[in-house]
Amino acid sequence: MASFRMSDELNCTVSGWGWWAVGCGKISALTAPNIAQGDYAGLSWQGHRISAVQMLIRSKARFSSYKFRNSN
Repeated sequence: MASFRMSDELNCTVSGWGWWAVGCGKISALTAPNIAQGDYAGLSWQGHRISAVQMLIRSKARFSSYKFRNSN
């Protein structure tokens, strides 16, 4: 599985408040920095400000295979 990388490491355009870079074809890129700048408040999740990203959120494909293996 690919390591988690910021969009500037992949030459992707930061496009607002999203998490994953879709436009550059890479799903492992964070599309916005966690640092507040100007009118950008930084990353938030369900109304809570995120100061650091400490975990990898797995893709839907990973969850689907997990459910399949444990369906017995």
